[in-house]
Amino acid sequence: MVVAADPARGIFYRDFSAHSAAWSIGTLPGGGSAHPRDPEYSYFTGDGRRLKEAFERVGPDLFLNALKRTGLGWEDFSLVAVHQVALPYLHFLVGVLGIPEDRLVVTLPEHGNCASATLPLQLALGQAGPGDRVALLGLGGGISMGVMLAEM
Repeated sequence: MVVAADPARGIFYRDFSAHSAAWSIGTLPGGGSAHPRDPEYSYFTGDGRRLKEAFERVGPDLFLNALKRTGLGWEDFSLVAVHQVALPYLHFLVGVLGIPEDRLVVTLPEHGNCASATLPLQLALGQAGPGDRVALLGLGGGISMGVMLAEM
């Protein structure tokens, strides 16, 4: 049986940014042809305090503009998945953005920092179903940020 795709479902907003001035305070220098299979360059290095300061300088506009441009608020989402590195940073970001705690799936205590798997893990563990809206908020060293809004 072939089921037709619902045109109202899927990604309806996305935005990404990179601010490479902070690259040296949070990076994964290895991989590719630069340092193939070299253990000295195979792990993320960063200064958490300086990364937080760099995120504060860039500011939350990328995330808040997503709400302004779509006319939505965090309460319009069943789930707001936020890249989770450490609980203090998660609580700080949630506070700055005004995300209601009941929209989060906090995975850090049980799973730790899952790096790039943190957003799909939250989707898998969350209660979002067909027709629900979800927000995915990503932050990365260097400084990179991304937001994606979708209807399941």
